[in-house]
Amino acid sequence: MTTSGTYTFGDTEQIDIITEAYERVGRNPGTLSSNDIDSARRSINYMFSDWANNGPNLWAVDLQSITLLPGVLYYDLEPRTVSILQVYTRTTSGGQNTDLMMSPISRAEYDAIPNKAQLGQRPFQYYFQRTITPRLYIWQAPQSAGVTLFYHRMKIQEDAGAFTDSMDAPNRWMEAIAAGLAAKLAVKFAPDRLEFLQGLADGAYNRAAAEDRERVPLRITINPWGY
Repeated sequence: MTTSGTYTFGDTEQIDIITEAYERVGRNPGTLSSNDIDSARRSINYMFSDWANNGPNLWAVDLQSITLLPGVLYYDLEPRTVSILQVYTRTTSGGQNTDLMMSPISRAEYDAIPNKAQLGQRPFQYYFQRTITPRLYIWQAPQSAGVTLFYHRMKIQEDAGAFTDSMDAPNRWMEAIAAGLAAKLAVKFAPDRLEFLQGLADGAYNRAAAEDRERVPLRITINPWGY
């Protein structure tokens, strides 16, 4: 017996997932119209938007950087930035990089800083303002050039796009996407199946989300910047 030797299922075209979802709600794929396909694509986009509220998924996290300018107190980030996970600064001296973590603070804590324009060698606190255009406030702003800020962020998923496009998700999330889309379509086309399909969707999402984590030991340390 031979195996396929391929690993392309994660590159499944969107139309395959749409077809699978419609079959789960009892629709014959051969009867689907262009309006049906457009309806499914809209549902995918709404579903991805909703998933962004559930917390970070590792496959949606990337590393970004900002070259800090002397005296600049904040920086506008890309609108697709949902949340920030870790932030650190890097300085280079004699060819040696030194990375130091920054601590997050709340809006109230940032407001309580008496002199927000105070300068220092590097920033060690940040406040992430989650507006339509996200903004990252830093304190203290660097007094000279040569400091780079790195941040791991969770970004929103790419739009569904054309039905021939692949999903912006890894292989292990394909069932969650198909099950979630089937539940969305059931709201519109098969309400009698909604409860059953929603249960399948919730289970598939929870299994995928539970696996989408870092497997490292838990370490609890004291944050000296909080005192």
